[in-house]
This record gives sequence, structure tokens and C-alpha cells, in this order.
Amino acid sequence: MITFLIIGITSVISIAAFGNYTMMDKFIFRPTEAGRGQWYRFFTYGVLHADYTHLIFNMFTLYFFGGDIERAFKATFGGQTGVFYYLLLYVT
Repeated sequence: MITFLIIGITSVISIAAFGNYTMMDKFIFRPTEAGRGQWYRFFTYGVLHADYTHLIFNMFTLYFFGGDIERAFKATFGGQTGVFYYLLLYVT
């Protein structure tokens, strides 16, 4: 399931960024930077978390509800389109 992939990617990136201010600064959302062509910030901030408590709580919640939401999106919008909308929901 996509949910487990999201949990894995988010956890790895967040943990890597906890000790790396440069990485956190590069991916965090800042409207002024996004307006200067760094459009990727609209998506990368979704995989960053402030600390371990924030990360664990969010991944715990995603673990329990993400699968149901993913299945609902696939049923409503179709397989690939549902996955796309689910990913879009996560990163926005």
C-alpha cells in the first residue's frame, strides 16, 4: 500500500532532517522562497516534522487511517487516479 511507503519515506526524511539544519532549511515551506521558483517547497514540507513526538504522532495516525482513506480514494476515483489524489492530499 502507498500508505506504508509514505510512512517510510516521511520517517527517513524527517529523521535525517532533525540533525541537519541545512536540509530542514532547504525543504521547509517559505512562501517567499517558493515565489522565487523553489516550487518544490509546496511538496517537501509535507515530509518534514518538527521533532520525534510530532513525527510519531502523525505516522501513528496515518498508519491507522491512511489505508482506509487510500482505499476510499481508489474506489471513488479509480486505481491510479485515486493514488494520485491520495498522494496529493498527503503533501498538501
